[in-house]
Amino acid sequence: MKLWIDEDLSPSLVDVAHARGLDATCNRDRGLLGGSDLEVLRRCIDEDRTLVTNNLGDFRRLCNTRSVHPGLIALPTPSRATQQEFLANALAYIDRRAAEAGAADASEFMINTVVEVNDAGTCSDLALRKGE
Repeated sequence: MKLWIDEDLSPSLVDVAHARGLDATCNRDRGLLGGSDLEVLRRCIDEDRTLVTNNLGDFRRLCNTRSVHPGLIALPTPSRATQQEFLANALAYIDRRAAEAGAADASEFMINTVVEVNDAGTCSDLALRKGE
């Protein structure tokens, strides 16, 4: 699975993903600080990257206009250390759910899916397809 960390979260989350052997980038590293949500989503779709963001409302609306998207992970924005912990929780959750669903890998599981982490660090997922 490849990740894109949105600018509303700590760019240190890229390091969390790298430590798990994942390909990850962020708005800062791609010169998109202040870029529009639509541009970020287009880049994620073009590069098949799951977007990690705190801005679930806007990205959910944008994903509703697409028949296929590489998924969203929504994190709250407490401290940097808590964001790192919550992303690690989400990645472990995605691996577990992918295995339970019989998906080939985490990337396949995340297609048209939102994984949301609440303020307690608990994860849940739901399908998000065009028009939903």
